[in-house]
Amino acid sequence: MFRSCFTFTAVFAFLSCLFCSTMLAGQPLSGKDSVKYAKLSGKVEVAKSKVAALEYKMQVADSMVRAGDSMIFDARRQFLEISPTKEEIEKSYKVDSKQLRKNSKSKDPELAREAERELKARETQYKSDMKAYDNIMKRLMKQVSSAESIATKGEQTKMTTRHKLKGAQENLLLAGEELKQFEELLELEE
Repeated sequence: MFRSCFTFTAVFAFLSCLFCSTMLAGQPLSGKDSVKYAKLSGKVEVAKSKVAALEYKMQVADSMVRAGDSMIFDARRQFLEISPTKEEIEKSYKVDSKQLRKNSKSKDPELAREAERELKARETQYKSDMKAYDNIMKRLMKQVSSAESIATKGEQTKMTTRHKLKGAQENLLLAGEELKQFEELLELEE
């Protein structure tokens, strides 16, 4: 889409300069001057569109960096919220299982069987809770990794685009100066 928009802009600029700008300061331009003026005007328009495209690319890169940083911040916040959960799960399991193990060694067979059933159920619940915790941690680590990748790609894009943008802006200035000099030359010939 960008390429077709860029091409359309360049062609439009060239044609509009060729057909609409055959007169400068009220004087008709000769065929040679008209072509040169159209060429220089087209060069300026192409340079403007390149600068605009590179500025847009810089904005996209900035957005990528901001999005990556935001995702990292969210993942860290969630990590801090969930970290106490693991300690609570472990503490709860230790407290509950300690009493259940003690009861499972009881001389009362009914109490011992009941304690062993509860201990098994508690162990199953503990394993399930720890697996859920681990899955959340894996998801958060994946989110951080993805966010770092996005931010890094944005930074790299910004660095390369910054140099290209500087060159494109210099080309725009040079093209504008060439056009201005040509216009001044034509005004002097009047």
